Amino acid sequence: LVLTGMVPYHLLNVSDAMAFALHAVGQNVAAGIISAGAIAGITTVIFVYLYATVRVLFSMSRDHLLPKPFSVVHPHSQAPVFSTWIAGFTGAAIAGFVDLRALSNLINIGALLTFMMVALSVIVLRK
Repeated sequence: LVLTGMVPYHLLNVSDAMAFALHAVGQNVAAGIISAGAIAGITTVIFVYLYATVRVLFSMSRDHLLPKPFSVVHPHSQAPVFSTWIAGFTGAAIAGFVDLRALSNLINIGALLTFMMVALSVIVLRK
């Protein structure tokens, strides 16, 4: 609602509507801060998804649902190295070939599906 008071609503059909509206009214510093925050947020989400993926692969391998190399850890850092490389390369390959909008929709669907499965499993396991 505030954005439509700053800029006509038909001009807000852009990917960075908040930064666009602030830039349009001459608040370039605030627009830059919003854009930098968006980049930092996206980067954080990517790292969290990669971290979670590596941990899931590690746990599944430890439970013998995936091959043994997925659960091998580095002797010094105790991090699952093979799982990290596989998740990183797979994520980079997918990011390089899939449209960003479609990829973000798929990731959101996956996150919601995960939360739903956890919630349902809590209900089932409580009985």
